[in-house]
Amino acid sequence: MRTALNKDVPQNHNILITNGKSKFIKVYKDGKFRTEYKDDIIADILNNNLGRLEDKANELEDKISDKIMDNHRKFQEVYYKIISFIFSYTKIIYFLVYILFTYIFYN
Repeated sequence: MRTALNKDVPQNHNILITNGKSKFIKVYKDGKFRTEYKDDIIADILNNNLGRLEDKANELEDKISDKIMDNHRKFQEVYYKIISFIFSYTKIIYFLVYILFTYIFYN
């Protein structure tokens, strides 16, 4: 079932990316699009969906094999390590750009 950009599923028409290189995206809230930081929104989407996956895994734990549960736990560990690395790296880049611009504009 296709839900993204499906006219019959309007609740999925809530994120607008006008420039793929921008650090901002538009998110539909309270009846209009608002500008938000792309990293924050993507992190929220990933964490919400991971939470849904964890809830389902916990719900089905007695019904699925130990191997699948072990794979799920390994996925969680790797996911959290990767996300932590990416967002640490991104914050460092933003900080360095901030320092560079501060130096350029105030010297």
